[in-house]
Amino acid sequence: MPEFYLSSDVVRNLWAEYQRTPEFKNSKYPLVGIRQDHPIIVKREEDGLDRILKTLKQELSNTNVLYLRKLQERRASHWLKEWLTYHKTLFSRVLRVCGVFRRKDVWFDTLEASEKDYKIPQWSFVPSKLEKESKKLA
Repeated sequence: MPEFYLSSDVVRNLWAEYQRTPEFKNSKYPLVGIRQDHPIIVKREEDGLDRILKTLKQELSNTNVLYLRKLQERRASHWLKEWLTYHKTLFSRVLRVCGVFRRKDVWFDTLEASEKDYKIPQWSFVPSKLEKESKKLA
């Protein structure tokens, strides 16, 4: 069963675009969300991935040796900042809130499976887990 983004979670122009689709117009019930695998979402995420790929290609084209050295010298805080930047780039045309630490729980399958199998912490534990992991890397 596909997951949904609530209308309150997505950017306004995405929801407006979705409201113009036959799927929305012909629905017997009021729709309050959009499937995460909907073609509109997929297209916007692919656009975000293209922007990320373009950025990485530009960084790699400078000089491979300098880029590899830069990667080896990175601290955990640098990786986190880059991941947040990539998240913002990927979802900027989809989600209202992106590129920041989440303030609600997310899961795959079930909450229990997410914690056990996928190791996705509850949102309130993310800062302490990041702190713990960054100390391991230092």
